Amino acid sequence: MTFAVLARCLNTGDIGVAIASAAQNVGDFVPMTQSGIGAVAVMGVPHPELRQPVLDAMADGLTAHQAALQVLSGLPNPAGSMIAAIGPYAAPICVGGVSQDGWDGLPDWAGKLAGPDWVVAGNRLAGLDVLKTMASAIVGDSPLSERLVSTLEAGAQAGGDRKGCFSAALRVAHLDGTTTEKSIFRDIDPTTRLRERLTGGPVSLPALFERHERAILTYSGGAESQVLLDLCRPWRDKFTVVWVNTGAMFPHMERFVRETTSGFNFVELKGDLNAYIERNGYPSDMIPAEHDGGFRPTDGLGERRVQGIKLQNWLNCCRDNRTHPALEYAIASRSTLYLTGQRYRDGASLFEGVLPIDPPRSTLEIAWPLRDWTRERVMEYIQERGLALPEQYHLGCQESLECWSCTADLPVEHIAYMRERYPDLLEELRVRVRAVYGPVIKASDKVSIWTNEVLRRDQTDAP
Repeated sequence: MTFAVLARCLNTGDIGVAIASAAQNVGDFVPMTQSGIGAVAVMGVPHPELRQPVLDAMADGLTAHQAALQVLSGLPNPAGSMIAAIGPYAAPICVGGVSQDGWDGLPDWAGKLAGPDWVVAGNRLAGLDVLKTMASAIVGDSPLSERLVSTLEAGAQAGGDRKGCFSAALRVAHLDGTTTEKSIFRDIDPTTRLRERLTGGPVSLPALFERHERAILTYSGGAESQVLLDLCRPWRDKFTVVWVNTGAMFPHMERFVRETTSGFNFVELKGDLNAYIERNGYPSDMIPAEHDGGFRPTDGLGERRVQGIKLQNWLNCCRDNRTHPALEYAIASRSTLYLTGQRYRDGASLFEGVLPIDPPRSTLEIAWPLRDWTRERVMEYIQERGLALPEQYHLGCQESLECWSCTADLPVEHIAYMRERYPDLLEELRVRVRAVYGPVIKASDKVSIWTNEVLRRDQTDAP
């Protein structure tokens, strides 16, 4: 269900891999590179744990062929697994019982083709023409990253994976120790999206609004969403501003959002954070096992009740109360474009791309127009345009403050702002924090005792 190209550039020392698959998030579990050592892709039956051993064996002096065979032979049942690898000098290879006539270990067609400095391989392909097309595309003098992506595009256009192509990734290791990494988590045209990510060009708002007649713009009142709202102003008749009110908003933020969105098509999605916490637990940065509200019984573990206060991963709380309501509204309203002010440097969690949706509507494109902006550029734009910001930005707290009651991931600036402007709410937050982190501190102390004992050296131990 995957096709890949691995290649090296003898002039620069770059070694890389590009891969596409019908599975989502292929970049996380199939390819891997290491500067000066090589690149590997483990395809077929998933075995992401084999990638590093292949590179380690190559670092120890084995050729790509020897390393791949050694690691593959260690599997109890290697049928259905294939390993493609390439090093700086020896011939690139793909092992795993694959031939140009097909491979019995996998459904549909599987195979490989190799040249002096490249190898193309895949399984469940449309046929040999996929690999022949890729083999022609990889040859050239352009930078390796460009050739790898072009080769992947050629493979997709030649038929690619019989089940379709929904994710793609690029990994190129450079001799200076840096790595070029680009991944498309899920998209209906991931190879095209991968090229866009490689070129690093800005998201074109005119092009987006030319493709879409109905969009939503997610809005929090923070600096990035203010910039995004201003940038999209010329197309205000094509989008609806969607604000997810978690039910725990600071009063001044409620007023600010309603004032700044006046004159736009505006929808407020009201949540009930307290009821959600009652069901799922308080958000926390650490969760002792007996307080894990997200625990689900699995085979052999049986039922287990939470003891005392129920806690959950704070990322789940944000997802369920801030991200999902907006996505659900976009789907229900049959919007085809979802705009967010997230930036890559924020470690944003929402993927970018085209999301397949069940009928009656086919896709929802998720775009980050500010994806490559820095915070400095955001603030400069706000100053140049004379845009308003909530009061906390002028008091040292540089965030949009969605939930006053959040008990996780609390910056010091956030707490300082609450101490100055919302002392009553801060006192309520203190009560919650004590309840949440009392069990965490107790569990941490317990772990500290036995880990110190395990790691302690007796007087007779070697120094």
